[in-house]
Amino acid sequence: MNIRNLIVAAAIAVAAASSPALAASHHNSRAGFNAFGAAQDATEAMTPDRSQALRDCNDSTSKMRDYTWGVQIGQNYRVCMQQHGQPE
Repeated sequence: MNIRNLIVAAAIAVAAASSPALAASHHNSRAGFNAFGAAQDATEAMTPDRSQALRDCNDSTSKMRDYTWGVQIGQNYRVCMQQHGQPE
């Protein structure tokens, strides 16, 4: 029998034996993760102050166009929300 065939057979056997173990370890590494609960504080009820800040900041940046202002739009929005005392 050819040595190359033995190496290929051994590689296939190792791959077949280790793939269920790898799949199980990957599944366990995400234990306790909940994608919908990851940003729990950001989904709190909307307060009147936050809704007013969102309206003001969206109005202030709505006149700016992406092709002329680029990343400046996001920066202005962040500064506006910070001035209102709100997170982005």
